Amino acid sequence: MEPLLAGDPERVGPFTVWGRLGEGGMGRVFLGQSPSGRAVAVKLVHPHLARQAEFRRRFEREVAAARAVSGAFTAPVVGADAAGDPPWIATSYVPGPNLLEAIAVGGPLPPESVWPLLIGLVEALQDIHAAGLLHRDLKPSNVLLAMDGPRLIDFGIARAMDSTTLTATGTVMGTPGFMSPEQAEGAQMGQASDVFALGAVVAFAATGNPPFGEGPPLAILHRIVAGDPNLEGLDGPVRDLVMSCLAKAPAGRPTLTRLIEQITAHWSPPEIFPSTSPWPGKIAALIHKGTPSTIPVVHTPTRLFTNPPQPSSGSTETEAPQAEQHRRREHAHSTTDTTGPQKEAWSTAQVADYLARPRERIHPDDLAALASHAHHIGDAGDAGEAARLMARVAADRERILGRDHPDTLDSRHWHARFVGDAGDAGEAARLMSEVATDRERALGPDHEETLRSRDWHAWLTGQAGDLGEGARLMARLAADQERVLGADHSDTFKSRDWHARFVGESGDAGEAARLMAQLAHDRERVLGADHPDVLNARDWHAWFVGQVGDAGEAARVRAQLAADQERVLGADHTDTLKSRYWHAWFVGESGDPTEAARLMARVAADRERILGRDHPELLSTRYWHARFVGDAGDAAEGARLMAQVATDQERVLGADHDETLHSRHWHARFACGTDVGEAARLMSGVAADRERVLGPDHEETLRSRDWHAWFVGESGDAGEAARLWARLAADQERVLGGDHPETLKSRYWHARFVGDADVGEAARLMAQVAADRERVLGADHPDVLNARDWHAWFAGQAESR
Repeated sequence: MEPLLAGDPERVGPFTVWGRLGEGGMGRVFLGQSPSGRAVAVKLVHPHLARQAEFRRRFEREVAAARAVSGAFTAPVVGADAAGDPPWIATSYVPGPNLLEAIAVGGPLPPESVWPLLIGLVEALQDIHAAGLLHRDLKPSNVLLAMDGPRLIDFGIARAMDSTTLTATGTVMGTPGFMSPEQAEGAQMGQASDVFALGAVVAFAATGNPPFGEGPPLAILHRIVAGDPNLEGLDGPVRDLVMSCLAKAPAGRPTLTRLIEQITAHWSPPEIFPSTSPWPGKIAALIHKGTPSTIPVVHTPTRLFTNPPQPSSGSTETEAPQAEQHRRREHAHSTTDTTGPQKEAWSTAQVADYLARPRERIHPDDLAALASHAHHIGDAGDAGEAARLMARVAADRERILGRDHPDTLDSRHWHARFVGDAGDAGEAARLMSEVATDRERALGPDHEETLRSRDWHAWLTGQAGDLGEGARLMARLAADQERVLGADHSDTFKSRDWHARFVGESGDAGEAARLMAQLAHDRERVLGADHPDVLNARDWHAWFVGQVGDAGEAARVRAQLAADQERVLGADHTDTLKSRYWHAWFVGESGDPTEAARLMARVAADRERILGRDHPELLSTRYWHARFVGDAGDAAEGARLMAQVATDQERVLGADHDETLHSRHWHARFACGTDVGEAARLMSGVAADRERVLGPDHEETLRSRDWHAWFVGESGDAGEAARLWARLAADQERVLGGDHPETLKSRYWHARFVGDADVGEAARLMAQVAADRERVLGADHPDVLNARDWHAWFAGQAESR
């Protein structure tokens, strides 16, 4: 615990505030005391979040849900004021270290301690899930160790943050190293995501190492999505349980109920629990001392630069170009920081002692030690705490050594990096910009540390969403690196790589394709045709060519890349299969669905052999095979294949998953080729389920209703079709606007089907459609002429009667 600072509150609600426990992206955390004397942890929301009305509304809902969580292994909510200025929430205080700190002091937990940790966390998750919450940020620093077992904290708050303006498409919330694959990819999450994090936390507790390693967060996330966990040191039933929790597919992970059954089959608690502490001596001693634990808070999102996105219709293909899905950045300390990283991280008590020490008693050696400790904490996955500690190191170094001292600048550089790792890329970019400016002034514009900070500034700017500025900064950096380091230096190439990516992601795919082609050529000249960085640049070039819209050229370059990857990496390599997939897809997009179906069938067969029948990438491949079969004219076979895909997706992904619903939609579409009545029945079910899952106004719901109305009309029930088209047109007008092409189309078909029963009314409706289309599209547009033609025909029929 740290003493209160100027501006800190002395009271929050009914609680007296005694000291600081921590600070992070969501707010400050204080140790408080209730009127009855009970210790509490009080979290005070940052003012900039408190000013967001949407955050307040969602925070209020999540606090209400979190109050319902009161299990033995959680820290329950004891007070909150979502309408306060600022809002706050208080939970019971647990006077013990968090799991990250405990492992740093006591080493990996012995098996007799792993079992009570595991079952305690399972019970905590059961209580959280029963309250309608997902934890979403289960990690060692969110697990506190009390004398009688673990306590899981910060439940529900990640969800409140996740639902605000802080989240956008492609955004990922959570802590690298303990995210599930679906969370790392920004996909839909369920309870199984918390089960994955549980497995990762238990693996860390039992081995002392994160199961997916350490290093840059984006590299860790890549290993989570595509790699195997390192469970060295784990064996027996615990290893089996952890492996099952770490299954890549959510459906492959056990439920919490099943986990309890498996745990109790191998372990039983003492007859009187807790007769003794479940923790080893060093950790129990920490608890006896009442060591305050820094309670981490949720951070703002990390924007992951995932790569070639999937085809828009139903694919789950999310593989990135092979060698550099995420930026490889070296973990290098300042050359003047001669102490280097310590072998062991400081204990909480050592950190607390440093932070409580008067500033005049701090020695430069202490600063080096705390900086090293911050690196340890960051490498272990708690970037928020690492950022907090490094900010303190930077401030103390500036006071003792001066603002321009290399060690001060190094600490500020790493502070900015940890802020970015914790998820706040915008703030990290701002901090790194200041570091780059000061390094340029102190060290010179061509110094390697100046260039390094500029590199991170440009990258973080792009990660924060300002892709145009990120591209501009990368272009300037690449030019300076070429002048200082040489055109063929690896750093120059990397900056050109990210310049091209940012250009493409900002919307200029043509220019990005040109830049990436040049980069691939230069890398091939320097590194050789078979180097991973060359293949990676060619991969991105192929993607941007496809984004431009030249499907034929994209298919050609994909075919060449796949052949070279097969020769260099092997036929069964993930990147080879991915390029073959995209080759098939672009062949279909270029107008040859028959050949695309043949190619995609071969990819599907190989992926099933290598990945297994339930792998999401295989399901995506089978979906597109079915699509191309149907598009090639064999509607019956397309329907049969798509029905099989939908069935397997429902089993693996769930009945309400977007991909399952999408395959059902296309099954219905292809079914119309043989039985339009059955197609209408199937599409009605899809429309109803999409309305329930996505909402009545979602574009996919409206699209399925469109096809349902069409199939009903084609099956001969013109009256029902007219009714459905009328309802759809009204909803489209409300959602899309009266002049939207889809609204006008539905009004057109409404009039057409009305004409089967009432040509006079049909003529009146079609005249209105023709007038509105003429106003929106112009008098000579084919759709206008078509509507006028039908108006004339209905009017003539009405007069003849």
